[in-house]
Amino acid sequence: MRPYFENLSCRLRLAPGFPASFPEHLHTQFELACLFSGSARMLVDGETYPLGPGDVCLCFPGAIHAYADAENANGLMLIAAPGQFPDFASLLERRRPECPVVSLRELPEDVEMCLKRLREECTGKLCEAAVRGYVQVLLARILPRLRLIDPPETHSDLAFRIMSYLSRHFAEPVTLHTLSEALSVSPSHLSHTFSRRLHTNLRAYVNALRADQACTLLRSTGFSVTRIAYECGFETQRTFNRACREQCGLSPPEYRRRAGAGDTEKTAAAFQGPRSLLYELIAFCGCRTGRSGAGTARARSGRWRHRSARRPRVPCARRAARLRSGSRPARGRAARGDWR
Repeated sequence: MRPYFENLSCRLRLAPGFPASFPEHLHTQFELACLFSGSARMLVDGETYPLGPGDVCLCFPGAIHAYADAENANGLMLIAAPGQFPDFASLLERRRPECPVVSLRELPEDVEMCLKRLREECTGKLCEAAVRGYVQVLLARILPRLRLIDPPETHSDLAFRIMSYLSRHFAEPVTLHTLSEALSVSPSHLSHTFSRRLHTNLRAYVNALRADQACTLLRSTGFSVTRIAYECGFETQRTFNRACREQCGLSPPEYRRRAGAGDTEKTAAAFQGPRSLLYELIAFCGCRTGRSGAGTARARSGRWRHRSARRPRVPCARRAARLRSGSRPARGRAARGDWR
């Protein structure tokens, strides 16, 4: 499973329980997990740490971490932004622990009391001020027990920057060269980080992000498969189909049918945002799907659907720009003016 960047907008999140398993991920918040009973394993920056009753794991911002092999696990999880705790924000953002796990037996008694109070907060209406107070005490007690170091530029730090950048720009054309320029890192170093820390390559990782976003649109909207493929950054329908099969084991139409998405025409007609370049291109050059007047009218109104749901063509942005600017000479039917 590839690590992924979890874009969390919450300032503070508190949840009872303990996940049986969760894939490798990272985020800009710190994460505190306490196990009250049972057993589990935590993977933090490539190292595995077994957890037993009374163990607390503190994952710093930007650390790649995962949960695995939980058995009869019962605990508490907390995710919070370092900015909520100014006294410790600098330590959390600039340093790393040699070992992120500490036992309650090594901590003062008020730590266990704070954890119990946080657990009680989960059952009723959450009082954010009280939760922040309890977390302030936890950080004040736990951080001095951890051996903090000042790491240089490591694979984990670079992986955080890579995933953070790609989570915002995955729908754009991304190559190893453009990514190296954006992050000021050599292409060879980036390639090594992908294979060493992310266990994949750039193309596969970007396609996985695009496929995940496309699956969300397939579930939640009625936009055509072609439109979703284009807006998520896929240049061809074939690439979209292959990435979707790798991500969820189904083709896009099959995934939509199983997810039970709404009616395509109704949802697309209700869409009030700007028309995508794909629809403008269809209306401009009158390609196969818009030969008739009715088809062209549907394309201009944003309600176009391809005649073949199996392999509709998705023109890339560069080709669309050439057609719109008129720099590419017309050929075939376009040169003859025959579109019937």
